[in-house]
Amino acid sequence: MAKELTTKSYIDHHLTNLTCGKTPDGWTCDPHYVDQMGFWAFHVDSLFWSIFLGGLFIFLFRMAMPKTVSADSTPTGLQNFVEMSIEFVEDNVQSLFGSVKNKLIAPLALTVFVWILLMNLMDLIPVDLYLCSQVILPTYWLAAQTMHGLTALSLFTLRLCQPQTQI
Repeated sequence: MAKELTTKSYIDHHLTNLTCGKTPDGWTCDPHYVDQMGFWAFHVDSLFWSIFLGGLFIFLFRMAMPKTVSADSTPTGLQNFVEMSIEFVEDNVQSLFGSVKNKLIAPLALTVFVWILLMNLMDLIPVDLYLCSQVILPTYWLAAQTMHGLTALSLFTLRLCQPQTQI
């Protein structure tokens, strides 16, 4: 017999991450034992989408780089998008920091800007369809990753740990 769908159960279901961790009884992915998992509880859906979107970010920006540069070649739409993103972030960084060249802030801002943009675009995926929510994805799978506050903090920390690159 199916459970009765109420507004509270719908909201609770869609705000619950797929969390796996170690409890006193061993490893589990049961959301009812999250309070026993302690610090080493992994939000599997957040990790998956962050890594996937980070790879998509790198792939798209690599694809936008022209193979050969000539004066008469026209840029593609993807290259226009990448250049607009870089110029937008660079203009904002220069308006805040002046003419001082900072090798950390601009790449950090570009990474966070594009990554959060891609994560917000994840909200457009219809996760409420029966096929997606019951057959393909696990029971608790949060596709809107920006709803999870630790995701943005981990993106910031991850970017600080990467080697410095220039735009």
